[in-house]
Amino acid sequence: QKLVLATPVVANREAVANVRWYNDVDLALVKTVDNADPEDGDVVTFTITLNNETAEKAYGVEVTDLLPLGFIFSSATPSVGTYDQTTGVWTVGDLEGNNQATLEIAAQVDYATLNTASLNLGP
Repeated sequence: QKLVLATPVVANREAVANVRWYNDVDLALVKTVDNADPEDGDVVTFTITLNNETAEKAYGVEVTDLLPLGFIFSSATPSVGTYDQTTGVWTVGDLEGNNQATLEIAAQVDYATLNTASLNLGP
């Protein structure tokens, strides 16, 4: 099962939660950014909040959120679990019922990485 969150801040951006369901659980995923109109070189913080909106425990929760082009990873602060900046996987683990977990990802805006092109002329 997957939950997909479209992010209005950056085009073609989403976070995905993968969960093993043993019971009926209802998870909500919300993503915000502290500065929706940053300048080149600014550090912005994305906050992902995962809410278990039922009384049942969710088991083996993972959320995937990779930074798009134009951002350089600075740090990640999960309230629970671990975040792998290479894969973008936040391993939450089990999330108790009526509970939430958060992940803050700080990243520097880098306009130079948005304006790249490559040409392959073949052999």
